[in-house]
Amino acid sequence: MPTQNIQIYNYLSTGKKLTGLKALNLFGSIKCSNRIGEIEKAFKVSVSREWIIVNSKHGQKRVVEYSLKDYDTRRTNKKA
Repeated sequence: MPTQNIQIYNYLSTGKKLTGLKALNLFGSIKCSNRIGEIEKAFKVSVSREWIIVNSKHGQKRVVEYSLKDYDTRRTNKKA
């Protein structure tokens, strides 16, 4: 079974965005921010961090959403 880092990297490589809760649900990763830092070092990629507002049963919350910075560039280069 691939490591959490590989699973998260593969997920982000498809152009999808990831939050800590989604990482927990999909990959069992409790410290998503740590995994993201390890992915940046291991795979030599830049990960974008954006604060977003999500609704919860306790009201609106701010969470970090992660995505690969160079995803759009790589996708455009593949089409050419």
